[in-house]
Amino acid sequence: MAIDIEIDGYKIQWNKTTENWINTLNAVNQIGCIHTSQGYDLNYAGIIFGNEIKYNPSNNKIEIDSSQYFDKKGKQGITDPSVLKEYILNIYKTMMLRGIRGTYLYVCNNELRVYLKQFINYIKGCFKVVILAKFYPVIFC
Repeated sequence: MAIDIEIDGYKIQWNKTTENWINTLNAVNQIGCIHTSQGYDLNYAGIIFGNEIKYNPSNNKIEIDSSQYFDKKGKQGITDPSVLKEYILNIYKTMMLRGIRGTYLYVCNNELRVYLKQFINYIKGCFKVVILAKFYPVIFC
């Protein structure tokens, strides 16, 4: 297996199929992207907030490091950093709502991890998540 991603010592590869990847036998051993999971609702989803998205505590803002954003389709035609930020945040919001029963988050940037924890409340065995889209209160059990 070719390794495409390494996060905190965990090694895995990106999806190798672009059509109907989620239903392939090897999907459980790969990480999909917005393009290969688009249109699917899953029982559970796992979302990795990569190194392209950070939180800056000094100005209390979420920031995008475009040098760490590697989706060629996503960058195509976008030159304005604020448009790229809006695009990337929309991807994360969309992906976080893919899990019907729950969504697991892994956040690479420690400052962003600390920041997001204030929006995740443990309630009666469930996590009530009100992240980025405050009008979408979602309960994950």
